[in-house]
Amino acid sequence: MKKYFPEYFLDESGCIATGKIVVVRNNGIIDDIVEANSDMDDVVSLRGLMLPGLTNSHCHLELSWIQGLLPEGLGIERFYDAMQGVHQQKPENTESIIRHIIDEQFTLGVSIMADISNTATTLNAKENCPIRFHTFVETFSRHSSQADERLIAALDLFEQFGSSNKNTASLSAHTLLTLSEDLMSRLMQKISTNKQLHSIHFLESSQEVDFFEKGRPLKNIHEQVDFQKPLFSSAVHAAIGQLPAEVPVVFIHNTFADKTDIDALVHYFEEPWFCFCPSSNLYITEELPNVPLFIEKTHNLVIGTDSLASNKELNLLKEIDILLDAYPAICPEDLLQAITINGARMLNVENMFGSISACKKPGLILLEDYQPGLRAFSTLNLRRLE
Repeated sequence: MKKYFPEYFLDESGCIATGKIVVVRNNGIIDDIVEANSDMDDVVSLRGLMLPGLTNSHCHLELSWIQGLLPEGLGIERFYDAMQGVHQQKPENTESIIRHIIDEQFTLGVSIMADISNTATTLNAKENCPIRFHTFVETFSRHSSQADERLIAALDLFEQFGSSNKNTASLSAHTLLTLSEDLMSRLMQKISTNKQLHSIHFLESSQEVDFFEKGRPLKNIHEQVDFQKPLFSSAVHAAIGQLPAEVPVVFIHNTFADKTDIDALVHYFEEPWFCFCPSSNLYITEELPNVPLFIEKTHNLVIGTDSLASNKELNLLKEIDILLDAYPAICPEDLLQAITINGARMLNVENMFGSISACKKPGLILLEDYQPGLRAFSTLNLRRLE
């Protein structure tokens, strides 16, 4: 047994608390959390803030080799253009790069990760590492003639990732913009049948707003097909009209979502989640989502790093620092919950991860020298305890 007495810790309710000893078995499972008393024999005192292992709720590890190759501020259309055919251009050492990034994520406190995959590139690396993964097997194509081919390929990839004894997987659409009506309909039928959490990049750009509200095609996406005006008058109407209400869904980015959009999604979907990737948003569009507005409407908020194609580093603490700096009214505890218990709840692994609770094995980390009122978490040294 190990006995830790942290100066501060994030408790089960998501508040920063004091005065407790966390008793951990040798296998990393938390045995108990007890009141500190005068008998402190064999207790390790820790200066700083103890957290459960973190959850990175959105990443594209298969794109890790692109780090630094794309300039900032491209905007979504030029970014999509630069990404075309990227999976056919990966270098021979891509898998070793991915393994390095996974090791780095673990060092930075991540215990769980939700990752997007369009290929099997990350399959082996995810199996042989300490991080628990959920892979969203993603597909897209605006060409109706490719619907069969893309769906079959996605189902095959889903079988590969889903056969793991360690990790989980589910099917997902890329965006509301990048699938043909036929592919979207057939994919959503599969998702509705499976009833597994799925993800979709949502309102990441003003161009997505213009596509639905003004019928304006996106360069390099809609110009390559016989363009037809969208069936829906807004992105939120498209989501409600195409995604199954009863299946949990995570909307990624939400940069240009407003109050009306949030209200509609929260009321229509039984279990909607909203993921923010602020570094990526600044990298591509130089805009941020209105996170305080989401905090008013729902507790189902999570945070991801996105990929190294649109981020300089994958550091969840940097992500929350950006939001705390941009929005002084945000309480740090709300964002600490977003990168811990909320992500575990979203991925349905809160029985073992996400909080400092008896019988869980979340992986404990320490932010050394934390003091109440801090709003720059990435400036602290992070140390893994378990």
